[in-house]
Amino acid sequence: MAHSGGSLIGIQAAARAPELYSAYIGVAQISYQLKSETLFYEYSLQAYREIGNKQMVRQLEAAPATMTIPLPASYMKVRDKAMHGLGVGTTHGMRSVITGVFLASWLCREYTLGEKLAIWRGKFSNDKLLWDKIIAVDLTREVPRPTCRFTSSMASTITPYLTRLPEHILISCKRRSRVLYV
Repeated sequence: MAHSGGSLIGIQAAARAPELYSAYIGVAQISYQLKSETLFYEYSLQAYREIGNKQMVRQLEAAPATMTIPLPASYMKVRDKAMHGLGVGTTHGMRSVITGVFLASWLCREYTLGEKLAIWRGKFSNDKLLWDKIIAVDLTREVPRPTCRFTSSMASTITPYLTRLPEHILISCKRRSRVLYV
């Protein structure tokens, strides 16, 4: 199972060596983050217009997302606020990062102490170069269709701002007995 940033690695590993995995589950699967950002921008601008939030509409209009790397700093400043306001992506139903992510991960008994620390080291590393590389990867072109059986049953969990993933990115492969966790 791979989530968000880990899904960028997970889908490529499963596609390159499907014989090593009995299943691959992509949660919040990244397909082409740069395109997803522009789709989210368009979606959020329209949504804020519809609900009549003129202040957020002005902020978004002044800071459009582009298909350039790096994404404009003005867009990145308003991005999370716009997501939280609409309950989109990882912020769905979350009032704050502290209660929604930080406390939740620390209270989760399935994570070891080392894993909990690693989550937060990664969260606060603020590695802009890595982010710029991640958003540039277009898995819709780079990941070959796996040779294992697949299903697009997870398509309903994809949030509105994500690009429409090719069917081969939404896979659940049954082959051997190993499962990849990223």
